Amino acid sequence: MSSTGIKRISKSLFEECEGIEYVKLSCELTHIGARAFFNCLRLQTICLPESIKGISELAFSGCCNLKSDSFGDNAKNIRSFGAFTVKNVDDEFIDFLTSYYGKREVMISRNITRIGEKAFFNDAYLERLICHADVSEIGKEAFRGCACLKKIEGTFSGVKKIGEGAFGGCKELQSLPGDANVTKIEDNLFRNCSSLETIRVRSEIENIGKYAFSHCYELKRILFKGKCSQISLAAFEYCPKFTLSPQYHIKNKGKLFYVAGFIFRKFDHEEMRFVSKYREWENVRIPFSCVGFFENPFENSRIIKRIVVPKSVRSLIKYNFARIPSLESIKIPDSIKILPEGLFEGCNSLKTIKIGSETNSLQNGIRIGKKNFC
Repeated sequence: MSSTGIKRISKSLFEECEGIEYVKLSCELTHIGARAFFNCLRLQTICLPESIKGISELAFSGCCNLKSDSFGDNAKNIRSFGAFTVKNVDDEFIDFLTSYYGKREVMISRNITRIGEKAFFNDAYLERLICHADVSEIGKEAFRGCACLKKIEGTFSGVKKIGEGAFGGCKELQSLPGDANVTKIEDNLFRNCSSLETIRVRSEIENIGKYAFSHCYELKRILFKGKCSQISLAAFEYCPKFTLSPQYHIKNKGKLFYVAGFIFRKFDHEEMRFVSKYREWENVRIPFSCVGFFENPFENSRIIKRIVVPKSVRSLIKYNFARIPSLESIKIPDSIKILPEGLFEGCNSLKTIKIGSETNSLQNGIRIGKKNFC
């Protein structure tokens, strides 16, 4: 089969076309879509043009007769193959590329330096993964939904970044290498990893993102150097065996503590209990030790009905109380002079707003559900 004038091969275009043996691509081709040649079992040769810029995930998965020389001389210049970034294309990598998805045990090819976005997304068969030191990054949702993945072995010593939700929904995951050099635990990174007990990171962690360990029911310990300066919204929501400790986990930043969307001037047992439980309460009275917010700590709550903001808070941020469908009333103190835009957007149940007499400015009106409050 040959083509001329084609610039892009669409997703799944030749999926399971078992009769194809030889493909010569247009010299104008720039992109090969996901699963484009998936399970083309007899495919032996596919001549890639110099113009090629992108090859999407699983494009050649299941093409068991392909070798490194099957792609022609231009393959040597390609550094991004599917969901992987590679040092060079050789037989070992091609063997990996054409067969990695859907296996119970996978050893990452030595040529791979980056495991990209959704590389193993929803792979229902993967149980064991072996990684090596040349991998420097794991992309967003790379292993999300790998419900049978139990162990990641080898080393993460070269890993400097792990993307959002990379291991989300890995319900059987029990352990992974503890030698990664990441400085941030991204949003949703281990969300719904319900079997995970301990996390070790050898570097200092500056930030733990939103819902990073949400629904990790067995989580007991997180070990890293120093203390974290910012812990975002619901990072440890529904982690009944884990206790957030000021002594071990949280450091102050400019004499303030940034935890779960709140900014505290002190963080002790009262504050620790509050951030652990407040999303389970109908009536939320924010502690007087809170002086502000760095994100919306109430977003998407379907339990909270009433909120009382203390006088210690002197300013609010955009969308501070937005998207709380259960919220019915809120009390804002005199210390708040300006109500920023989007403050109550999406609060469709909100009936009562008590505003201090000193509040004298509304930015662009305040949107409540589908109505404007001015």
